[in-house]
Amino acid sequence: MNAAILSALIGAAVAAVSALFVNRYRSDRDFQHRFDEHRLTIYSEFTRDISTVLWQNSQIDAEAARAKAWVHYESIVLTSTEPVVVACIQLRKTLTTHVEVMSTIRDKASEEFNTIRGSSINSVYQALETFHIAARKEMGLSALNFSLINAEIRRLYETY
Repeated sequence: MNAAILSALIGAAVAAVSALFVNRYRSDRDFQHRFDEHRLTIYSEFTRDISTVLWQNSQIDAEAARAKAWVHYESIVLTSTEPVVVACIQLRKTLTTHVEVMSTIRDKASEEFNTIRGSSINSVYQALETFHIAARKEMGLSALNFSLINAEIRRLYETY
């Protein structure tokens, strides 16, 4: 067999195998990108649902918003790593406690209600911060300064 023909055959085989590996790499990268985008959407919607629960005035609306958040909770459990799932479970428990405590207080105009509500909301925000830290770490995003973010949230919350 001629050396030129053999070299051409080896070159064609290497090119074909290389093309297969490049296509596989691109396919895996595209899948990972879509998966990360899906997770980011779930995390954002779950966080939005948590905030919606906190802003509800009626018990019925809070329960409806909380039920919607649980749909995203299930998606997080199915698509995330253990630290994110643990933080999500803790956030879910804290939010449930908040909703239950708010339902037991009858006098919504009392100072006691405002104190209890503020303390309960702060505990939810702390659990939410833990969830955000775990989610951002999982996605490879840099950490945020949550003390500044939470100060701004409290400032805006107190103006309403």
